[in-house]
Amino acid sequence: MALSLPIAWISLSKLLAFLVALGVLVASLHRQNKQLALRQLHSLRWVLLALALFALSFFWTSAESEVAWASLVKHGKLLVPFLLVVLIRSVREARLALVLFILGQGILVCLSWIDAAGVPMTWLFTRAWGVIPGVVFTSYLDQSIIFAASAAVLWHLRSETLGPAWLLPALTLSMLANVVFLLPGRTGYLIVILMLTLAAVWALPTRWRLAALVVVPLLTLAVLWFGSAKTQARLVQVYAESKAFGTAPDPKSSAGFRLQAWKRSLQAIAEEPLKGHGVGGWTSSVRRLEGTNANAVFGTGRMSNPHQEYLLWGVELGLAGLLLLPALVIALLRDFDRFTTPVTRAGQSLTLAMALACMFNSSLYDGLIGDYFCVLLGLLLASGLAKRNAQPLTLHPNP
Repeated sequence: MALSLPIAWISLSKLLAFLVALGVLVASLHRQNKQLALRQLHSLRWVLLALALFALSFFWTSAESEVAWASLVKHGKLLVPFLLVVLIRSVREARLALVLFILGQGILVCLSWIDAAGVPMTWLFTRAWGVIPGVVFTSYLDQSIIFAASAAVLWHLRSETLGPAWLLPALTLSMLANVVFLLPGRTGYLIVILMLTLAAVWALPTRWRLAALVVVPLLTLAVLWFGSAKTQARLVQVYAESKAFGTAPDPKSSAGFRLQAWKRSLQAIAEEPLKGHGVGGWTSSVRRLEGTNANAVFGTGRMSNPHQEYLLWGVELGLAGLLLLPALVIALLRDFDRFTTPVTRAGQSLTLAMALACMFNSSLYDGLIGDYFCVLLGLLLASGLAKRNAQPLTLHPNP
């Protein structure tokens, strides 16, 4: 809607949307309507605390005001899950929202396989990341993370009558195969391992769960290694790039950039461990520390990130930032633990996939992958709360 408007107008519209969303949520917290379940969510308190600290850090940020505002809006997408909880107020609406999500994911994975088969698709989309067959999202990185996480969510929701009985298992297998055999995203591989391990642990009797924590990751890694030459090459590449970092670092390589960005991030945190460098202050801080080589390593943009969400929050908010994001993850796990078993397992799988993705990417700060996590978290929270409030006496403890 705002694509044709000047950049300043777009920034102001995003800021206005952020402030309105914040106002709606705060006002909702004071309503006496028991069906409005925001006050039941521990995670909302941590999000509001984090955003309050990000806003307060305007007083000392090392970033320019325009960059600081834009960064606050990026962090502000953490309000999206709770806005969806406000908007989705019934089991029927929650079910419809999940069906639409499944439809979208199904279309995306089908297009990916059609493109990988060599069918011309330029009339529908243009690749934004090289010429990798099967990449129909913004990049293979985003697509691999999304498919790996979505596969777990759909698998755990397969008993929720969100479509034909065969549909969700079929989409699950299709997405997993897409990540393993088509895409070179290494974060996606790690999430596949984590999601399969969690699914196995939950499916097995208690006495077998400890063994599953060891056996399933090893078996999955073996399949990844021997089942796809592309996967094997990417794993070898990350080992070689990481090994070379100590002697001949290459900031243009994937692992080389990350290691250099993480190194400078830790140095920036050490400079201001108590208050951080302020919202939006990551780029200016690490560029200063990098010195004359800053453009070669971090580019010329003013809003880069360390490809590691925890360090990003640490640089901007100091040690408080390093603690806030794990606290938010734990709060989300607690929130999901109170729902029916399918929603609990789907939500906790998604939360842990997000937590793992944030270790190698700024997955919440990033525009598109962050939108995915926030929207799907909101749909699952809304679904769980709608069922909990509609039939509070029919729920059973999770095994």
